[in-house]
Amino acid sequence: MKAYCIQGSVTYVDDLDNLLQGNVLVGDSITGKVIYDLNAVDNNPMAQVADYQYNAAPSGFYLNIGNRVFKTDVNNVNLLYELVNDYNGYDNILFSSYNNVFIPDIPAFSSDNHIAWQLDDTNQVALSNTGMPSHININVWQQSSGLTIEGGSLDSSIFIRAIITTADTCDYLTAVENLVAAKSHIVYPNPFNASTTVKFKSAVNDISLAIYNIYGQKIRTITNISGDRVTINRENLQNGTYYIVFTEQDKTISTSKIIITD
Repeated sequence: MKAYCIQGSVTYVDDLDNLLQGNVLVGDSITGKVIYDLNAVDNNPMAQVADYQYNAAPSGFYLNIGNRVFKTDVNNVNLLYELVNDYNGYDNILFSSYNNVFIPDIPAFSSDNHIAWQLDDTNQVALSNTGMPSHININVWQQSSGLTIEGGSLDSSIFIRAIITTADTCDYLTAVENLVAAKSHIVYPNPFNASTTVKFKSAVNDISLAIYNIYGQKIRTITNISGDRVTINRENLQNGTYYIVFTEQDKTISTSKIIITD
């Protein structure tokens, strides 16, 4: 089995009937994993598209947002892993789960819900074929759709969108609750206008920082960071929410949300 432990932030919530009771808000962290079997067989006859279908646990999504859990129904797994290479101007990766469980339960959505995570590359260089990649490098993909969680009935619906900033291979048996390490830095001031400072709880050596917008596009990097702090200058960044991701030797070590205001 293969598993990616993922982390990110919620960028949009549509819950007009308050079915989530205010427990999922824009800016909340999302953590979890997606699990699939490397031995699955492509059942799509097209050369540019591969469809790998999974119908048994533990394949699926296992996601946490605050005190809410969104996961594939282990008793009724229907997970699609689709890879698209150089087709209609895109490379794509799509994980899509069609039978899911929301905890606490929302009974009206028990038979009409969907969890999906889509990555796009308009440059068509992220994939070279439709075989399962050994690693998903989040930095070479765009996330116009991102990770979405939705459920609906005739009377009500919810829709959650998140941008995933970290996707690391992990042990698929690792508990979801243990995926998030303690925050290793403090950002102050935040929100900010001209600049902000990231202060590390312990000194770092030669790490990198990437800034992403809410669409998952990387818009700036700072490299060769050492010491106990680093300053982020606004420069030409517009007002809004951004996500910073710290990496060391290509491995994510911490993330944060920053907000820029006038």
